[in-house]
Amino acid sequence: MDGYEKRTQQKKEAILAAARELFFANGPSATSIAEIADVANVSQVTIYNYFGSKDRLVHLVMEQYMQEKLAEMEELVARDIPFPEKIEKLLFAKNESAKEIEDRGFFQFISMEDPELREMLDEFTQSKTLPTVLRLIKQGQEQGYVNPGISAKGVLLFIEGARAIMERPGFFDEDNEKLRREIAELVFYGLLGKTNH
Repeated sequence: MDGYEKRTQQKKEAILAAARELFFANGPSATSIAEIADVANVSQVTIYNYFGSKDRLVHLVMEQYMQEKLAEMEELVARDIPFPEKIEKLLFAKNESAKEIEDRGFFQFISMEDPELREMLDEFTQSKTLPTVLRLIKQGQEQGYVNPGISAKGVLLFIEGARAIMERPGFFDEDNEKLRREIAELVFYGLLGKTNH
């Protein structure tokens, strides 16, 4: 890579970093190309030359974020810790950047109004996230924590239901710690509260 290519790459990285910072802080709809250019210390023309549009930056920032979350999940699945601890970390880990995305309406901005991004998100989930979650479920079955008679699809739907509860506003507030523990008990042991471990 020669000097020109290196400078170009550095500018692209600076633009993406600035876009992510502003998108997470203010939401994409409230962020302008001029603001991104100012934070990245480049011209607006440079941003358009490299990326074409703000929508393209939103796509790239979201893809970068998803890759990071996938890497964290894969690291969790590979760790030598008990299965319930893995599930608890998967369900309850508080990630500040994710919370900022939720608080600022990031997902609402990029929802079904953007078919191209929705297609990318669905493809990422099916080809990368889902296989990782299935490996985790298999570990749970092999260790005796997950009933082998329950299909992976059933477990996935159950986990999605639990996550929907956790996405409710205020769920991670400090005064809801007891409620979070109750949800964890339900996830691990069900309504009967029975455990073989």
